[in-house]
Amino acid sequence: MTADKGHQLMAELDEQPSPSLVYHGSFSLTVNYHAFRRFCESQGGQVYVTPHSHQHLNLMGLLMLPDASFYTNTCLAFERFIIGFDPDDFYSLNSIFMK
Repeated sequence: MTADKGHQLMAELDEQPSPSLVYHGSFSLTVNYHAFRRFCESQGGQVYVTPHSHQHLNLMGLLMLPDASFYTNTCLAFERFIIGFDPDDFYSLNSIFMK
């Protein structure tokens, strides 16, 4: 499971400027989740993503095990606990209520 600022679709990446370091007590770069997905799938893994774009925080589940497609409960858990109301949804609601 990974969660960070980043993009899952190549079209989203094409619209972005070149990556740059962001400083905030530490440093960060935007994650290329498209590359994570391609690599995982090329190794026979399963990738779990939310069906919508994210406002603040992108989430992805990567299952890189032999016969990853047989782990159906993992898929069901991702759908129930992440797609239903993910941390990005919480962050968005929290931002509204804190104003």
